Amino acid sequence: MRFGLIGFGAWGKQHAQAIAGLPGLELAAIACSSEDSALAAAAAYPAARVTRDWREVLADPGIATIDVATPNHLHAEVAIAALHAGKDVLLEKPLATTLADCDALLAAERATGRLVSVGHELRQSAQWGRIKEMIDGGAIGDPLFLNINLFRNFYRSGAAGWRYDRARVGSWLLEEAVHYFDLALWYCARHGDPVSLRAVGNQRAGRDAGMYDNVSVLLRYAGGAYVTFNQCVAGFEHHLVVEIAGADGAIRTHWSGTMDRDHSAAYELRVQAKGFPFERGVRECELVAIAKSGEVYELTEQIRLAAAAFAERRALVPAAEARKRVLICLEAERSLLENREIDSALSEGRDRQSRRALTLPWVPPGGARPQPASAPRQRSRTSRIPIVRIPASAAQRIGAPDPNSRYSSVRKCARGGTMCSMSPGALQWMPKKVAPGGSVSIISRYFVSTSTPAMKGVIRNRSNTGSPAASSRATMGA
Repeated sequence: MRFGLIGFGAWGKQHAQAIAGLPGLELAAIACSSEDSALAAAAAYPAARVTRDWREVLADPGIATIDVATPNHLHAEVAIAALHAGKDVLLEKPLATTLADCDALLAAERATGRLVSVGHELRQSAQWGRIKEMIDGGAIGDPLFLNINLFRNFYRSGAAGWRYDRARVGSWLLEEAVHYFDLALWYCARHGDPVSLRAVGNQRAGRDAGMYDNVSVLLRYAGGAYVTFNQCVAGFEHHLVVEIAGADGAIRTHWSGTMDRDHSAAYELRVQAKGFPFERGVRECELVAIAKSGEVYELTEQIRLAAAAFAERRALVPAAEARKRVLICLEAERSLLENREIDSALSEGRDRQSRRALTLPWVPPGGARPQPASAPRQRSRTSRIPIVRIPASAAQRIGAPDPNSRYSSVRKCARGGTMCSMSPGALQWMPKKVAPGGSVSIISRYFVSTSTPAMKGVIRNRSNTGSPAASSRATMGA
């Protein structure tokens, strides 16, 4: 399989070395951004065609696969052009820096019939991939708690300083945290998608707005499982810890090196599996042997497996999955900006096939009804209040909300009037004992609807976007 490589920076050179060293693959062409990198590419790979124009690589009919290792802001543009040129694409993470670009890329993939596989190479790791095998094999039962902690030195600047330019990098969440959100969603896949998240962070003086040196993110799942992620890029060396507590066991692993590409890093994987003969202070876990671990080894394995997957007409890491990771990064940025927990669009029906209802447990009259972590406090009006959802396709955003309102978006119904929701996804409804077609009230941050069948309708005659303290009336349409 003949590869064309777009990008020959520090990481692009690692891609080139991996492609050239794998049997059955040929590095046929390299596109470079500068004269110096072009000279270096020609010297290192004399058999490859070297150019300063990446479009020339796409025009080569003998190249089957394009490997994109450019700065983040170019990912969508280059990948979409490659798809329309009839090439399969191995694309470095993130998929893109905006959801609009992600969706354009997915549309191009569907329109051309070609494939995109995204570079979440930690999945191919003998260390991080082994954890997924253990979880799926039932070694620790359902994962209930996942903690990921990254403490590292500052980033390399990249060509022309692109990693420190928000317009080109997107954010430092998209630059690196996206890898660990991928692991989190991958490990916790049995729980569905997160329903909410909360992020906090800060930055050193002189950073661009939104470029956080330190950030912590909490992801909540409907069933009660949760993920904590901490990233510090103002530290030293490169230290990564992952800890998972399951219903029947636990896993702890770490990777520590002088930098992220340290070939002599220290790492280990410890597991307390279901049925382990536990003795406190004597024998509490098992040390699991793992092969070499590190992003350079994982990159080589990723390219090998991605090429094999393309030959079988499938993507190793589908672009649709990578889009979810980008969305989590963008939602974390929004949570930081708005300084609050937000509902995730992943749970609102736009990004997943099935829309499972969240149901608050029934409590006898007079009893205190516990609130799930993902839901706001509700007035005690019914004994059972299931949350169902209406697809966001029924509405379109029409502008900013009343500044005195807690609602984060205002939408316009397909059949007139306006309605509000807490996040830019599907609208959330809470059935109440009111005849279908009757009036509804806004309580806290949800609309209270008449009954589950009423979700087929839309709100009409919405009177205002005032604060939740002032109950507003609306009419349900069948």
